[in-house]
Amino acid sequence: MCRCLLKALPPSLLVFFDLLLRQFVKSVHTLLVELRFAAAAFAALLIDRVAHVPVDVPFERAEI
Repeated sequence: MCRCLLKALPPSLLVFFDLLLRQFVKSVHTLLVELRFAAAAFAALLIDRVAHVPVDVPFERAEI
């Protein structure tokens, strides 16, 4: 069924959907990487607050 649908679509439309899917995957990957960095920074600050253990915080974040 999928093969029949793919053969029925014009090649330019298939290229468009391929590029759209690739851009979506790239955006999701970028979002996950950013969330990982944010979670790591938040975990360090949380440990510092809860356990009262000093954690090295980068200079840019130290002023916040």
